[in-house]
Amino acid sequence: NLRAMSAYQTALSYNPANYDAREKLRELQGKKSIFTQFSTANIDSAIKAAPNPPKAGKSSDYPNDNGVVLLDDTKRVVFNKGTSMSQRELLVKVFNKTGIDQYKEFGIPYNPYTETLVIDKAVVIKKDGSEVKADVARNAIVFKQLEENECVYIKWKTKNYYNGRLSNQFWDDNYFNGGYPVVFARYALLVPEQLKFNHRTQNMSDEPTKRTTDDGVLYEWTISNEPAIVYEAAMPPLTDVVKALYISSIQSWDYLVEWYTDVAQTKTRSSFEIKEEVEKLFVGKRNLSEEEKIRTVYNFITENIRYSSVPFRQSPLVPQKARDVLVNRIGDCKDVATLCIAMLREVGITAHHVLVNTADQGSNANILPTIAFN
Repeated sequence: NLRAMSAYQTALSYNPANYDAREKLRELQGKKSIFTQFSTANIDSAIKAAPNPPKAGKSSDYPNDNGVVLLDDTKRVVFNKGTSMSQRELLVKVFNKTGIDQYKEFGIPYNPYTETLVIDKAVVIKKDGSEVKADVARNAIVFKQLEENECVYIKWKTKNYYNGRLSNQFWDDNYFNGGYPVVFARYALLVPEQLKFNHRTQNMSDEPTKRTTDDGVLYEWTISNEPAIVYEAAMPPLTDVVKALYISSIQSWDYLVEWYTDVAQTKTRSSFEIKEEVEKLFVGKRNLSEEEKIRTVYNFITENIRYSSVPFRQSPLVPQKARDVLVNRIGDCKDVATLCIAMLREVGITAHHVLVNTADQGSNANILPTIAFN
């Protein structure tokens, strides 16, 4: 056992995201799953205590709602060097056919580029307590035989594996409310005692409970009996009005600038094709102002490079080489920006990537330094 434990510890020193080795090591050390450090909600009790659906002529806690979120529980564990895994449970009771239509299909939010998803359970819980397994493919779930006043229950895990400068960092955000009323929502975070991070909330108190466990310090943020957010004409994007929690171990935006410079700057190198295209573009055009040069390059790119973003061709973060974007005549936002930088450099103008969120993503006034851009 000692030799095996030493081997697993060595494996984790080389690859902290080796979660199989991490679980085997805990087993050899006689420890239970690290998620046993968290308190666990009782699903049966939550269903029995669920509020009554709206009925004509009878009072109801939710007369205008299509259903209610009985439980939304996220438990995240962060290990040394920033690797982390999370477990989430979602229990929703639907009241009517609109609720069924809204929850008969569900997509689990996760990043396939940097996370592994494991769905532990996805079922319809019928009125008599029996369960009907949902159809599952990757992160897509279809709930069969779902009827009024029944529940859907999902439990899943994600394991992250960031590389490079980001591998030592962690970040997350969590929305506690939304279009459905919420009976109970929790975000719990277990981190090594010496690991530093920042947290900030939006539209709610930032006073988590805190206790020390055998595996680190456990923080919890909770809300209870939260009404649904009712849509109003011209209201801000949902991200600006929800009760939200933001977490990040990244101490400054400068860190992200340095990180993205590392991953993107080599892609802006010029090539024979770029030099040739720029030469043709500016033939006979002398004494242009800086703005005229920028406009000429911009117009060329918008008229000749078509937008394309397909997962098997594009990385979520790293742009393609400027030369490839020009030759193939397609690319996503970061790809065409990279080509623009390379072409502007050929006419003596220095340009940089700028990481932003589009207007429909909200003002993001409360976020901490993360890779939160689109």
